Amino acid sequence: DGLHIEQDVWVPPSNGLQMQDGEWKVKAKGHFHGFDVVVIAHNGKCAERLTAATPAQAVHTLLRANFSDSLPPPKPGAGRFTLNQIYSLLVEVPKGVLPMTFDGVFVQDPRSQLKWVANNTRKLASHVTSTNLRDSEVWTFLSTSQFGRKHKVPQEHLEGSSKEAEVVRLLLEDAERVFGLPPRSLTKGHQCFKLQLWGAACPINRWQAAAPSASASASTSTTTAASTTTTTTTTASASSSSSAFTDSPDFVWDEVQRIGIVGDWITGDSKRASTVEAAFLSGTRLAEKLAGGLSGSVGLSLGREGGRFVPVHTDFADAGEGAEDGSWVKFHDSNHDDNGQQHSTPQPRRW
Repeated sequence: DGLHIEQDVWVPPSNGLQMQDGEWKVKAKGHFHGFDVVVIAHNGKCAERLTAATPAQAVHTLLRANFSDSLPPPKPGAGRFTLNQIYSLLVEVPKGVLPMTFDGVFVQDPRSQLKWVANNTRKLASHVTSTNLRDSEVWTFLSTSQFGRKHKVPQEHLEGSSKEAEVVRLLLEDAERVFGLPPRSLTKGHQCFKLQLWGAACPINRWQAAAPSASASASTSTTTAASTTTTTTTTASASSSSSAFTDSPDFVWDEVQRIGIVGDWITGDSKRASTVEAAFLSGTRLAEKLAGGLSGSVGLSLGREGGRFVPVHTDFADAGEGAEDGSWVKFHDSNHDDNGQQHSTPQPRRW
């Protein structure tokens, strides 16, 4: 009772989230609204910008994002959340042009620019297909991340452009080759299409937070915000090996600033990373945490002895030849040392 929920409400990334007099203020529909707790269920540049000017700088540090199809060589403290880019092409074609022997398929050909092909019409009930799509089918083609990066353009400049025509042609020509179809059967035979650049697509690394374990041998004071308030959390020392990550949580929570993060990129399970399951469990487990009380920061330890960003290797999100042990995260401002601890004399902040 008394729970008011609004969906599809746009919050501006620049100053749309503010802390005022100890309360979170969220700007929506031109007005600020007060909240006790904020959960960021988003990633990419918008999430990074949304938290940039807030006091929750440890959370902001984890939300800073790169966009690439592979991870760079590891550097101490350079761990950073990284997303790839994928093109999604929806095409209506005459029935029978493409094979009807499967619902969806991963393309294993290393020469291909396609990663996934799916027959959307197969998802519909027979009475729908018999009345609305008697003579045609709708298919989805997803590109590789390498192709997405090579042909990336601002989404707002894509529709009707020469780049849109080029990408559609290249993907359909590749589909013709992969499925052994006659030339131009798709490039000239499709009836309509919709091309979308998924600019912040699948995470190619995941946040593996340090978690308390039986082998933990050190307690470090970890700053949870760019302020004078600090929270002491127990983490494993650098010498305690990977056992410190055995019970890595599936969410991030800052008890001081009352803000959390959920997403498919926050997990200690390498097989679950960058999946719908990971996203669902992340949200569910943070909800369970909040229902039980707001005290106790979770998954927020930065620095050498804190968590780390480790590569993901899945069909849609392959980090390439990145450092398998991952990279720890240096607090992004100059007020903190390599272990995330605040200097006794704050240094000028650099943005």
